[in-house]
Amino acid sequence: MNDYAFLHQYLAVGAMLFSIGLVGFFTRRNMILMFLSTEMMLQGVSLSLVGWSRFYDHFGGQMLVIFILVVAACEAAIGLALIVVLFRQTGSLDIALWQRLREAN
Repeated sequence: MNDYAFLHQYLAVGAMLFSIGLVGFFTRRNMILMFLSTEMMLQGVSLSLVGWSRFYDHFGGQMLVIFILVVAACEAAIGLALIVVLFRQTGSLDIALWQRLREAN
């Protein structure tokens, strides 16, 4: 198989992951599912970066993916801690019930 076919497969799977995550983010009201959908979008972008990096035989994209994974781990820890705190305040993970936490304007 040539390099263009591998690149096409990487980009197709990355686009599918990103699309599924985007649809999941906009259609769900549960904060945990929205958070997981965001992570799925991030993994789709990471897979596309790995594909481009392999296509050009350059490790810059793969190093960026490692940095993205580190940032995603930190984001997961902070995001889940925030979700737990907000769940304790409201008693629900439904995003519609959290509208009262917004500013008045």
